Amino acid sequence: MSDWLTSLYNIVLNVTSVGSITVKTTAAYLIICHTPKNMRYVSHFILNELVWNFSANLLCIFGHPLPMMPEECFRLDGLLGDLFPDEVAGHLVFLFTMMCAMNCAIALMLGFQFRYLSLAYKHRIRNIRPLWGYIYCTGVHTSATCIYIFFYLFWAIPLSEYPHKDARTPRMFCFRQSGLNKTLTIFSFSGSILGTLAILVIFYVLCFRHLRKNEVFLDRRTLRMQETLLRNLMVLALVPTLIGFVPLITGTILVYLNETAYAREICALCMAIVLNHGTVYGIVTIMIFKAYRNAFRKILTHVASKIPYQNNNQTKPSKICIVPVYAVRNAIVCRFLSMFFIAVVVELYGVAVTVYGVATIMLFNSYRNAFERFCTYLNRKMRFWKDPQSTIGFKSACYRKELEDYIHALNCT
Repeated sequence: MSDWLTSLYNIVLNVTSVGSITVKTTAAYLIICHTPKNMRYVSHFILNELVWNFSANLLCIFGHPLPMMPEECFRLDGLLGDLFPDEVAGHLVFLFTMMCAMNCAIALMLGFQFRYLSLAYKHRIRNIRPLWGYIYCTGVHTSATCIYIFFYLFWAIPLSEYPHKDARTPRMFCFRQSGLNKTLTIFSFSGSILGTLAILVIFYVLCFRHLRKNEVFLDRRTLRMQETLLRNLMVLALVPTLIGFVPLITGTILVYLNETAYAREICALCMAIVLNHGTVYGIVTIMIFKAYRNAFRKILTHVASKIPYQNNNQTKPSKICIVPVYAVRNAIVCRFLSMFFIAVVVELYGVAVTVYGVATIMLFNSYRNAFERFCTYLNRKMRFWKDPQSTIGFKSACYRKELEDYIHALNCT
């Protein structure tokens, strides 16, 4: 087991989780409190996907499932791993994380499905209570979750039954290495996500087809507004698809082919990307819709207007520099906006640099060997200070004892 990967993986998740939680919380507040009436039902589906993403990210702040290839196991690091070293806690965290990822795809699909129904069958669904729509969405999420839990329990095994006894470590939870259980679970999970995305694309095409078909009966303003809304929703769907589901499917394939070279490193990288794609999703949600963008600007303007501005000049203490309120407000708003986006860009840049560094170390043998030697050197130093009875500590103690005896002999003479 390479300790450098464990340390790097945990550091990346701890650092990037701060920006992720901040951006998602801001986006959720804007969706709940500043959605216009014409986007009320559309915002529910955007919020649905954001809540599933936020739930998985919030849980992974305290627990980091780390792949342990070539073993068919994971290890729960983080605060939850320290508090609950039993394998049940690891299974629960991993189960809930993957369940949230699957429900994110379902939430995106439901948004396009209801968008098509509102366009093609608006006269029929006008008399249906919105409560039935919520019940339908809840039923879809619940059914998919129950099926996933069944397959997960079908694949998982107790740690005591795992065949490789030498590979067992604390906080580890394992699955069956081969057989029908593994194949059905992994392919059903991957197939459900791919099938859900395929249905999403079908409903997107049907929406545009319906608009083109009824172009004669719609005025240009309504048609342009509907097309813009569909494009914005598709851009929102592309963010979790490219940054979330593609790495997720890649990591799932590597879990199935667990003996592939560098499977552990690539799978850990994919999991780190998946757990942080919600940051980009939150930023795109705020920036792509004019209502949320204006609301975010108004919030910053309101905060800036509460901050007094006074020029404390030491040479002329009796004079106060009066500045127009709008100038101060605009300056502080620009500063808040720049700080917000600089923090996000720095976080994304840190993730990109981390990905580049990990890929460079994995691809070149010389860099990988040098890094392993460096980690071995650090482990020796840490073992010397933690364990005085180790070989290094014992030798150093012997040398120190000989030196003390020699100094004592000199003082006596």
